[in-house]
Amino acid sequence: MVDHVIIPLAEEIGLIGKIGMWILHAGCQQVHEWHQAGLGNIEIAFNLSGRQRELGLTANDISQILLETGLSGEFLTLEITESELIEDTAEEITWLQSFKNVGAKLSIDDFGTGYSSLSYLKQFPVDILKIDRAFVVDLPDHQDDASLVEAIAAIAKSLNLKLVAEGVETRDQAEFLKKIGCDYLQGYHFGKPMPAAELAKKIGAVTDPPP
Repeated sequence: MVDHVIIPLAEEIGLIGKIGMWILHAGCQQVHEWHQAGLGNIEIAFNLSGRQRELGLTANDISQILLETGLSGEFLTLEITESELIEDTAEEITWLQSFKNVGAKLSIDDFGTGYSSLSYLKQFPVDILKIDRAFVVDLPDHQDDASLVEAIAAIAKSLNLKLVAEGVETRDQAEFLKKIGCDYLQGYHFGKPMPAAELAKKIGAVTDPPP
């Protein structure tokens, strides 16, 4: 069963909050185990939604998961889409700041696809901008996309924000994005979703290459 079926069903029957917390707990536990195994300072990102705020997700919930799993908050990024930042600004800022207060980083996901505004970047306590794959897919040949991505990179740099590009599938895309200053790249060019054990082997091969 694919996610576009599971998620609406979970929301309909009232389990989306519990499922989300289980996923976050399992992810934090796995990353902590990788840290203990010496696989480097791996981080994890988790998507937040306005629905989770409605269901009562608080910073205390995140803090409890970090405590139970042993993971430091500096290795956890909470992502929220740009469109989620439009309503209830004051309330949203308070909610997001509470997660920062327990050590987590905040990222604006799909940046550039919603109602991009420099005022949001000034108001909201974000650390990371994540460029949507829609702007990456035709890089580096599509001049308009290249110009837009370069502009986003300049904004991130001027505000001391880290920059992530998602949907990277080719070497040319990766080289272009690194050249303009992207801090992190994500996509099938580097690997597809895989079981934790297989990923650990790949990480180990990078962090401890053969002599």
